[in-house]
Amino acid sequence: MTGFYINLPIGGLAGLNIVFTQWPTKESESTTISFWDSFKRLDPVGFLVFAPTCVMLLLALQWGGVKYPWNSATIIGLFCGTLATLCAFIAWEHRSGEKAMMPISLLRRRIVYSSCIATIFQFGAVQLTAYYLPLWFQVIKGASPSMSGVYFMGTIGSQIVTGLVSGVLGK
Repeated sequence: MTGFYINLPIGGLAGLNIVFTQWPTKESESTTISFWDSFKRLDPVGFLVFAPTCVMLLLALQWGGVKYPWNSATIIGLFCGTLATLCAFIAWEHRSGEKAMMPISLLRRRIVYSSCIATIFQFGAVQLTAYYLPLWFQVIKGASPSMSGVYFMGTIGSQIVTGLVSGVLGK
């Protein structure tokens, strides 16, 4: 519960920033579009195929070796379901063309896929630090879970400040 109160001021600042941000208008689009046309632009079918893909993959990775053995029918079925729905998603995205949720032509650009690969490695390093550093405080330093969180605040605080500064400098 303490984590909620620690994040509350930062969330409030983010909310105020969103409220007072001036969003650009689409002056080139003079006609108003209906709600249904706007909804179709979001590619709801693509989302309804992609969401179960992610859920099944994450369930298989979460349950595998912990709740069920890796060679159980449940885990193998989840991986097979992931593959099947991923194939259906790719087929749907190919069929939808440029109106797809993730157009294939966008994914063919070197800057896009190389940025995705770099982000995966950077985010992986951050997640490893976020998981193992509090554990290190508890196991090696003998800190309680609460004190481990307090010690970890220095890392999180610097990330928040750096994120705010880079957001201001990026304008």
